[in-house]
Amino acid sequence: MRLLVVIPHYFRRSEEEKTTSDLANRHGSTSGQVAARTHSLRRCIHSLHQSVGNSQAIIRHVDRRVEPANEAYRHEVHIVVVTTGGSHLIEQAKISENLIHQFSVEDNPQHLGFLAQRVLRDRWGNYDYYCYMEDDLAIEDPWFFEKLRWFNSYVGDEKVLLPQRFERSEDHRYKKVYLDGDLAKRVTEPFQNIDEMPELKSEVLGRPVRFTRPSNPHSGCFFLNANQMRHWIDQPYFEPIDTSFIGPLESAATLGVMKTFNIYKPALENASFFEIEHADRRFISLIRFADQ
Repeated sequence: MRLLVVIPHYFRRSEEEKTTSDLANRHGSTSGQVAARTHSLRRCIHSLHQSVGNSQAIIRHVDRRVEPANEAYRHEVHIVVVTTGGSHLIEQAKISENLIHQFSVEDNPQHLGFLAQRVLRDRWGNYDYYCYMEDDLAIEDPWFFEKLRWFNSYVGDEKVLLPQRFERSEDHRYKKVYLDGDLAKRVTEPFQNIDEMPELKSEVLGRPVRFTRPSNPHSGCFFLNANQMRHWIDQPYFEPIDTSFIGPLESAATLGVMKTFNIYKPALENASFFEIEHADRRFISLIRFADQ
């Protein structure tokens, strides 16, 4: 398959740029931690090429040769990183030019996610999947897109599967924590009705798998096949910038998809069936334990 992945990326550098809203200050784009942000960006991009990309091989020790591997489950990955001005860490990350294409715009940094959607629109017709990822997410599951394809062949294109987002830790009581637990129902009621077909059930490799409509549909990403992307583009609300779901970052990643499709995520008992790592520790670090 051919995959287009668009990643909005912003890193504020100077004191003069500290004019964005308090909302933006809660996010990594304004954190000032250059090393951590650089690592996250590198991991985001390299994980795509390593886990699902074409450049995979096996070493044949018997004759000291290298041969292709995973040919049945690897994909052609094109990554576009959307930036504004010099407020980015692409040079610091030392990412090879053959791995990404940088698309620079002059606009409000908080609107980069919406501009990334337009990149997907403008390149429609050339890919099998159209993907949006925040710049601190990493895909480590080589079967990620096979699972997406299976899901839609099973339930149709009017439903979208989003991954459970998680962080991991070595020094907390919980070594792995999923981030996007329930929101108050009123937060998303204007955009979705989770009581309509609230769950789906199937079986994979002889094990039951359940999917539910989440009250918190945010995952910081979405992955749409060509039919789904075309359907969303055709909606009258695709073009206007609407930040009414929590804020601009959450709205860019989630709101348009939530308005257009029925969103599902793996149920908590099988959350790891379809997941994506948040390459940060700021959520898990908020957990405090009485026994620590």
